[in-house]
Amino acid sequence: MKLSQMNQHKLIEIPYKPHEKQVVLHNDGHRYKVIVCGRRFGKTIFAINEVIKKAIKKPGDYWYIAPTYRQAKLISWDYVKYYAEGLTTYTNEQDLKVELFNGSVIRLMGADNEDSLRGAGIEGVVFDEFADIKYSVWDKVIRPMLLDSKGWAIFMGTPKGKNHFYELFVKDKLFHDETYRDMWGSPVETDEDFKSFRFKTIDNPYIDPAEIEKARRETNPESFRQEFEASFETYAGIIYKEFQDHHIIRKVPDVRENGSKYKYYIGIDTGRSSAVSFVYVDTSDVVHVFDELYVYDWIVSDIVMKINDKINYWGIPREKIISNVIIDSASQVKREFEREGLFVIDSQKDVYNSINRIRDRFKQNQLFFYHSCRHHIFEHHSYVWDEKKSFDGNPKPKKENDHTCNAVQYVLNSIHFSKAREKPITKEDFQRKQIFDEDYEKYEDKLGIEYNRHGQPIERNEYGDSVVA
Repeated sequence: MKLSQMNQHKLIEIPYKPHEKQVVLHNDGHRYKVIVCGRRFGKTIFAINEVIKKAIKKPGDYWYIAPTYRQAKLISWDYVKYYAEGLTTYTNEQDLKVELFNGSVIRLMGADNEDSLRGAGIEGVVFDEFADIKYSVWDKVIRPMLLDSKGWAIFMGTPKGKNHFYELFVKDKLFHDETYRDMWGSPVETDEDFKSFRFKTIDNPYIDPAEIEKARRETNPESFRQEFEASFETYAGIIYKEFQDHHIIRKVPDVRENGSKYKYYIGIDTGRSSAVSFVYVDTSDVVHVFDELYVYDWIVSDIVMKINDKINYWGIPREKIISNVIIDSASQVKREFEREGLFVIDSQKDVYNSINRIRDRFKQNQLFFYHSCRHHIFEHHSYVWDEKKSFDGNPKPKKENDHTCNAVQYVLNSIHFSKAREKPITKEDFQRKQIFDEDYEKYEDKLGIEYNRHGQPIERNEYGDSVVA
């Protein structure tokens, strides 16, 4: 397929020879295309030429959006200039924008700056590596910009677990997944406007099969299936791989029936979106996340009121849970919680240890979510490692789909959490975690621990006399 157009009485031929699978994509007429493919399939070259073709046929604004502005420039800008050469009347290197002879404008954008994406209507858009772009960029920013023009969109990339990219993929009835639930706990409905495609790297005839076979031998199977075979199920970057369907309990928690036997905790992660985890530990030391609160842009007083409502709803004695409320130690509003009558304990900032605690719980079948905690289930399935390393070179979790994950981490990694300890809590533990103050005596009474002048727990015999080791 060769794209051409009369420009000032000259035939301009675009130097593009699509392979067979790219032709299939060009010929498809659906409004929304979801293209899942392995590395080096040729998706970006296809997308740039598809945008040019559409821009020639219908004047208007067309966008190509990558996860970051830098990626857009490095991956696609040279392609735009190369394939559109002879068709452009103006090129802006700074804004990554070209204007075509018929007035159409093609822009390259980065999803890392959502505010820069807001504007007037557009005719069409391409999302490259959509799994790395927040769903809100499409749902809240770009989709409304296509309403007036009834514009089109292409979502493409390599899969990274069953996240929002997968959610769009299964809108095609050919790939529909009846078991999948979105972050709101709802099944995904099919949509005739969506057409999904899945291609492997080997579907690109310009790639030497020997190179793919070499990659198969040198890459671990999980990564190979993800990167070269476009498999959703085997994403190597998922943090909680141990989280399986059997960790979801599909019944009503028995808090009212056996609640007096359990120990209770609340984990709070604050921000523009705030998440609250309601946790109990049963008599076998098994952890249950039995309820949740997930809100956007709420004030603290309303969050506290809702927490109290849930405590009352479950009939939990207030003294059994209210002294075990653990919050992000870096939260800017934790003192507001205390002013609203909810005493909070600072979390321990130890991300890797927190993650490992949760992974171990999943491995040992000692952590379960009730099916009504849909945000916990969605985010623990979608919590992934960032491809960018931290400043010290270590991996770090991606700051996305992490609010409930953080709230559970705060609980399980707290020194107050009911678990086997190598040593008892000391006075220094309280001081180090900034929860020792003038009310220290109440902690001694609550825990039934008495300390000597060295901050060590005192053991007493049946007559009340201290026992010296």
